[in-house]
Amino acid sequence: MEVVEPPREQPLVTGLQARYRPGDILRANCTSHKSKPAANLTWTINDAPIPPQYVKQYQPVRSHPIDTRESSRLGLVIMVSHDHFVKGILKLKCTASIHEVYRETVEQLIPEDRPRILATGVSASGHSINLYQGTVHETELTDQNDAYLTVNGYKADKSSPLASSSGGLQIDSYVKVCWVTFYICIICTVMVYSIRYLMVT
Repeated sequence: MEVVEPPREQPLVTGLQARYRPGDILRANCTSHKSKPAANLTWTINDAPIPPQYVKQYQPVRSHPIDTRESSRLGLVIMVSHDHFVKGILKLKCTASIHEVYRETVEQLIPEDRPRILATGVSASGHSINLYQGTVHETELTDQNDAYLTVNGYKADKSSPLASSSGGLQIDSYVKVCWVTFYICIICTVMVYSIRYLMVT
């Protein structure tokens, strides 16, 4: 009869980024510390088993020659695809088990990294708005009293120097057009009076 000594801690997942987008490489390790025998580790994404070609099995190790308990580690290297995200979330799980005696699962919910946008636009009032490059999240678009405007789901900085300079250029162009129109009106008036004078004489 084998004596089982389960780990005192739950499995530990390391190496993950905060966010991923399709095409990124996800690299992670799952470690189960000090048990007898070494725990068996498995990976799942969205509760589906991961094919073995993406999994790297490491040999169990002992922290000390006298200590008969062993730590197990399982690696994961896989390219993230669109199918891995369900409603923008990738659910990654690592499960450690020892026969039917011990079973512990740790879960990581990883959000999808949305594409970055770099563009310029014009607001309804006609003012130029500089749309900065950055990842847009829904929680960032709820505050209407901060120092930003939102246009078509993107964030724009009202205090942007580029936006201010663009507004100044629009005003200068408008003033120039007004002066040119004024001079044209004066010239036309002079020509009309000159023609009338010549016709009378």
